[in-house]
Amino acid sequence: MQEEIKMEPKVVLSLKTVFMKLASIMNQSLVRIIESGSEDLRSVANYYSGELVKFVKKVLQVIPTKIFSLLESVSVILT
Repeated sequence: MQEEIKMEPKVVLSLKTVFMKLASIMNQSLVRIIESGSEDLRSVANYYSGELVKFVKKVLQVIPTKIFSLLESVSVILT
């Protein structure tokens, strides 16, 4: 995903949809745990939430890097 964002920055506009879809997929597992009455709900929810946050951070970290590289290019052109 990072390479795609680097090549085509407009892809960022559709990232919200991707992240929402991932969250809904992860919620399906939690629904099954709730239905089964398992006491592991909290630990599983924490695990999935943590994994989603790590993924989002990894994907989004390319955005500031790309912005600053573009700003550097503009600065070189202007000077």
